[in-house]
Amino acid sequence: MKKLTFEPLFIIFSKTQKGTNVMEQITPSSRDAQVQRLKLKNLSQQMKNLAVEGTGISPWEAEVLIDTIEEIYFTDPDFREARQGQLKYSCVSSSEPPGKPISECHMATVILTLFEDYDKQNLSYLNKDASIELRHRRLLRITSEAREQGGLLSQEDLSEILMCDVRTIRRDIAILREQGIVVPTRGTIKDIGPGVSHRGLAVRLWLEGKEPTEVARFAVKK
Repeated sequence: MKKLTFEPLFIIFSKTQKGTNVMEQITPSSRDAQVQRLKLKNLSQQMKNLAVEGTGISPWEAEVLIDTIEEIYFTDPDFREARQGQLKYSCVSSSEPPGKPISECHMATVILTLFEDYDKQNLSYLNKDASIELRHRRLLRITSEAREQGGLLSQEDLSEILMCDVRTIRRDIAILREQGIVVPTRGTIKDIGPGVSHRGLAVRLWLEGKEPTEVARFAVKK
């Protein structure tokens, strides 16, 4: 069962050449996600009806039962398949305190979207700088996805996933911080709070049904 949360908070605006906010564009992936949610809702209702008719439990008991099943099987990445462009990755659980040795930490398996069709849309830079903006988009998306699924990526994780050195990741994080954006890595998670000014927008997008990948997919240039 999908729980309502005020996160992710890492939303960046991007303007197209015509001045249209990219945030308002509806992508195939967002439509697919909405269709998938509707299918799961209908299937859940069917399972509840079958539970009531087949076992004689009350509708309330059936709802609790199905919610528990969904919580276990539909949110755990171990029971989900990564689609094209995604990967499963093991990272430190967000419940672990900073400074604790990784060897002693509980790990979380998360599904990260490394490649999306819209990644290269409306890049504001040209030539070699476009690759920097593209990396920023992916960095924000996968850190947001990891946190949404109960994990936190470290700078070393990001270096491995995005195939660049740790110094590059640190530089990217510093550039984003200068723009008022705190990247939710394991090392910076405690800094998230007043410095992030996109809370209201994040809440609105989440209530509208946007997926984490939709919320964190935009360019980082002001």
